[in-house]
Amino acid sequence: MRLPKDANKIAKGLRKQFPGGVLSITGRLRGYERDRLENHEVFKRFRPPEEGHQAGGPKETVFLVGTAAAEVGLDADAAAIVCDFRFAPNIVAEAGSP
Repeated sequence: MRLPKDANKIAKGLRKQFPGGVLSITGRLRGYERDRLENHEVFKRFRPPEEGHQAGGPKETVFLVGTAAAEVGLDADAAAIVCDFRFAPNIVAEAGSP
C-alpha cells in the first residue's frame, strides 16, 4: 500500500479473521527494530524454507501488510502477493533484484 492509513485498515480487518497471523510494517525500521522483526513469529514464515522456518506440515495462512517500508531491505518469500497499482518499471526493477 502507498499510504500507512490504508495498510493499517487492511491489517486491522485481517486481524479480525486471522488473529495472531498478521504483521504490519508502515514506517521506516531502525536497525534494532529490523533485528527484532527477524524473531517475530509471523515474519519467520516469510523466510526462505532452506532456513528451516517452514519445515513440517501445513501452516496457517499469515499476512505481511505494509507500505514501501516493508519492501526496503527485507528479504521475504511468499506464495502470493497482493499490491496496489505501481508503475511497471518499479515492479520490474524489484523483481529483478536478488
